[in-house]
Amino acid sequence: MPRSLPFEARRLLKRVQTFAAAHTLWNPDSRILLAISGGPDSVCLLDIMAFLSQKYSFTLGIAHVNYRLRGKDSEADEQFVRDLAQRYQIPCFIKHYPSDGLRDENMLRDFRSAFFTTLKKQHRYDRLALGHHMDDQAETLLMNLIRGTGPMGMAGMLPKHGSHIRPLLALDRTQILRYLAARSLEFRTDQSNADTRYTRNRIRHELLPLLRDRFNPNIVATLVRSASRFQAITPQAPQAPKTTPTKADRKPLNKH
Repeated sequence: MPRSLPFEARRLLKRVQTFAAAHTLWNPDSRILLAISGGPDSVCLLDIMAFLSQKYSFTLGIAHVNYRLRGKDSEADEQFVRDLAQRYQIPCFIKHYPSDGLRDENMLRDFRSAFFTTLKKQHRYDRLALGHHMDDQAETLLMNLIRGTGPMGMAGMLPKHGSHIRPLLALDRTQILRYLAARSLEFRTDQSNADTRYTRNRIRHELLPLLRDRFNPNIVATLVRSASRFQAITPQAPQAPKTTPTKADRKPLNKH
C-alpha cells in the first residue's frame, strides 16, 4: 500500500483492493483499459488503478468518447482527459462521435461499445474497467424494480462480467468525493446529471433522498447488499435485462 497517500485515501484504496481480490477482478500483469469521462467517478478510478498498478504490475490504457453532445463542454472534457493521461503517463485513446450522426441512445451506446472492443483487440487489453459505484448500483436496482424485473434484474451490475470489471462498486459516492478531496484531485462536472426529466436522475435526486430521510438512512448499502445476495443465487446472471430506454429514462453517457 503506497505510504504517500493520505490516511483516508489509503483506507478507501484498501477497500477497493480487498473488493477486487474477493471478486478476482484482475490478475498480475493484466492489461486494463479504463473508461474515463473526466467526471469524479472516473478520476477516482484512474487514480486508484494507477496506484494499484504499482503493486500488481498491470498495464493501463485510457479510453474516452467525445459524443459532442455538450458543445464546448464536451471539448473541455476531452482536453481534461488528455491532460490526465499525460500526467499519469498512460496511453490515451480518443474517439469522436460523427458530428452529423444521429443521437439515438442505443446508437451512442453501440458506438462506445464498438470503440472499446476495437481497442481491446488492437492493444491486447484483457479487462475494461468502468466507474460504477454503490450509488449507481442502488439506482439501477430501483430503476429495475420500477420497470418490473426478476432475480437477474435484482442482481444489478456485476463486479465482473466477462472482461468488464467495476472496482468502485466497493465505494459509495460520498466516499469517492472524500478520496478525491484527500488527494486534491480535480474533475469535470456534467450539469445534465442534475436534470430530473430523466428517470435515473429523478431516482438519484428525489427517490433515494426520500427513502434515506424517511425510511432507511442506509438505503444505498441495503440495496447493494440485496444485489449481492441475488448475485449469489444467480451467479451466471447477465447484466440487467436490456430494454429500449425512453427519453425520460436516458442517463447521459458521461461515465462509461
